[in-house]
Amino acid sequence: MSSCVSFSYSLQHVMNVCKQQKDIAEQAYREASGDFEEVATTLYHLLKRKEDLESSLEETLDQRATVLRVMGEEKHLEWIRQRIVRQEKETEQARRLMQHKKNKRDELALAYKQYERIREQKQALYEEEQKKLEAQTLDELASSRFIRRRQLL
Repeated sequence: MSSCVSFSYSLQHVMNVCKQQKDIAEQAYREASGDFEEVATTLYHLLKRKEDLESSLEETLDQRATVLRVMGEEKHLEWIRQRIVRQEKETEQARRLMQHKKNKRDELALAYKQYERIREQKQALYEEEQKKLEAQTLDELASSRFIRRRQLL
């Protein structure tokens, strides 16, 4: 004998809003992570280019190239170094933003998990209460049948 009343969680709306915020934070973290990866990859390529230029400059010096050529390569190397400094700052900024978005995502995921646990606990209590009510109803029904049968005899 099951009840027609179904479980209704009073904080369901709050939980839905929390889930939306969690999903938005997850998307923001993915975007920040992608941005960080892009900026870090650019830094990697600049560092690799610098390494290659340093090797090239070393070879140029060994070959006794013209002063003009050496100066050109050194100027280019200095420009790469300046780009690396700027790129390192961008990379660090992107890393901090990504970490901030991750912390926010984790915080909202934890809050949502807590709402889920509370809902599960309340649903378990509700189901337990429904079973007790059902058992009580069956007991009352059995008692009333027993009394009716005794009265008929």
